[in-house]
Amino acid sequence: MSHMQMQVPGTTADYSLFFDIDDLPGSLSSGGLAPWQIRKVAAYIDSNLGTTIRMGEIAAQARLSTSYFSRAFRISFGASPHSYIVQKRIERTQQLMLTTDASLAQIALDCGLSDQPHFSNLFRRHVGMTPNHWRRQRRIPPAPRPEFTYDQSHAA
Repeated sequence: MSHMQMQVPGTTADYSLFFDIDDLPGSLSSGGLAPWQIRKVAAYIDSNLGTTIRMGEIAAQARLSTSYFSRAFRISFGASPHSYIVQKRIERTQQLMLTTDASLAQIALDCGLSDQPHFSNLFRRHVGMTPNHWRRQRRIPPAPRPEFTYDQSHAA
């Protein structure tokens, strides 16, 4: 089992990526990425979700040409690099919606999405509901405040 950790800037949460290399769909014999390439690429994507991630940058992490990398990535991860990055961004937005009080617009920008409307459309397509609705359903309501009563018998 491979374990990678990363720290999301501006949070105290530790988001760990756990995967078993043997469970990934592709292998070297079928044209997929090597285990070290999978780890390096996954870590690079996770640590750069808040920025524009270019295919050439990811391919360089694996030391492959862009065209070969794209094919090997799809074999290894079971999705195109773009689809994988979008899914990771959606997962990150979900983590931030549950762990921060940041606005949806700020969360969108922090996760590399251009603006809140783009984020809302993307989120609805992938999750099936708007981010605001998803957040309200899953947020734990604040604990009720104890009622304060003034005891006049001790007043001076």
